[in-house]
Amino acid sequence: MSVSISFSTPVIKSTVFTTSGTFTKDPRTTFVLVQLWGAGGGGRGGGTSTRGGAGSGASYKEIYIPASAITSGVSVTVGSGGTAGVGASTATGGGGGTGGNTSFGSYATAYGGASPSSTTSGTVGATSMTPSGGGTTALLPDGAAASTTGQAGLFNGAASGSTAGTAGAGSAYGGCSGGVGAGTTSGSGGDGGSSTALTGGGGLGGASGTPGSAGATGANSTYGSGTGGGGGGGSTTTGGKGGDGGTASGGGGGGIGTTIGGDGGKGGDGLIRVTEFF
Repeated sequence: MSVSISFSTPVIKSTVFTTSGTFTKDPRTTFVLVQLWGAGGGGRGGGTSTRGGAGSGASYKEIYIPASAITSGVSVTVGSGGTAGVGASTATGGGGGTGGNTSFGSYATAYGGASPSSTTSGTVGATSMTPSGGGTTALLPDGAAASTTGQAGLFNGAASGSTAGTAGAGSAYGGCSGGVGAGTTSGSGGDGGSSTALTGGGGLGGASGTPGSAGATGANSTYGSGTGGGGGGGSTTTGGKGGDGGTASGGGGGGIGTTIGGDGGKGGDGLIRVTEFF
């Protein structure tokens, strides 16, 4: 799907892609600004003795292109959010999926976030040059190492923390990370990250209960990244589900459950905004 909005002064035309398609330039265009956001990583599912970790945020990239360099329609690929990890009736839940990359032909690519590769860690966000692989080591050139708490970013996606119930982190331009699921049956999940705060500010974490409450879904946006999904609450029965991530942001982790852990949240889809200048 694409939406076109025209302005009179200055003369520009903005097209937003929330799904893949083709960009065709206006014959009046002199140059274009392309802004891209990859897709967020999915949250891990919780188990009977382990909380689910949260997905990390995707990277942001922008590029100016002379209209003369665009000779035909450009293929636009909008990355799909990483799949949600499945909660389990065993000790540990299943891992989530990696967010897809978003690209504007061969001109530019913004990379997707990831789900933690370990059941006890967080994961780094994508950088301007590198997708997140689900690990914890800082990625070059502009990544931050995953820590016990969520780590904020600038153009890179925010990293998710490793401590149960930890809030997700924000990123000024990239995607935010989700909140970690509750690690005790009486614990609450962490709030998702937001670009307006270093940590928290996104989807609210779920409270404990029977069953545990689900984390809130992160907000979507057509102007930039959304917010991370909240982590699921803990339970003596079924753990709460992690909230789905908003645009370019990570899903929340599933909460611990004595009977079965909660599912993780899906990562948020990517986005492309193309602004033409006449």
